[in-house]
Amino acid sequence: MIQRQSAQDIIHRSSRSFSIASWFLPVATRSKVWALYAWCRSLDDAVDLATSPSQAKENLRRFETDLIGAHDLEPTQQPASEWILPLVLDRQINSRHALELIEGMRMDLEGYEVQTDADLEKYCYHAAGTVGLMMTSLMGVKEKAADRHAIALGVAMQLTNIARDVKEDAQMGRSYLPGITKPLEAKADDIAQGFAKS
Repeated sequence: MIQRQSAQDIIHRSSRSFSIASWFLPVATRSKVWALYAWCRSLDDAVDLATSPSQAKENLRRFETDLIGAHDLEPTQQPASEWILPLVLDRQINSRHALELIEGMRMDLEGYEVQTDADLEKYCYHAAGTVGLMMTSLMGVKEKAADRHAIALGVAMQLTNIARDVKEDAQMGRSYLPGITKPLEAKADDIAQGFAKS
């Protein structure tokens, strides 16, 4: 069983700013947020540190299987799943949102193409809007009207990351700019126009 202290270590090592911000949360919520962060970080690493695309897809399948079998108390295939499964079983997180985040990871692996603003919004929802929904749930927000704000914040944060990483993503053969498949060859005005539409 993975210890929660390890989840705290992961957030402290991977995101110092998020780690500091988490200390402003109530104690009970804080440990849950650390667990969610550790699971999300492990999910990222399962893709980024995989030795091949096929291995990355298999890793995602295992995370997915653990979530789907949670209520049947099936043995976990990924140790990191033990961070999120108690939250799912206690209905503090909707497993659908976690599964949609995994789908966002799969979109990257399968070369999801962003041709329109709707394509970009769909990707950002899966990559970060889902995390906003899970965080809102963990913080005990009950009003359904808050969901759209949680999604909007997650999407905004993902758009910020995309804007920051245009060159790095392009060097890895990826583009999240609507209709611009090769940002390194595009004119600056074209890239700016792509973001202005978003």
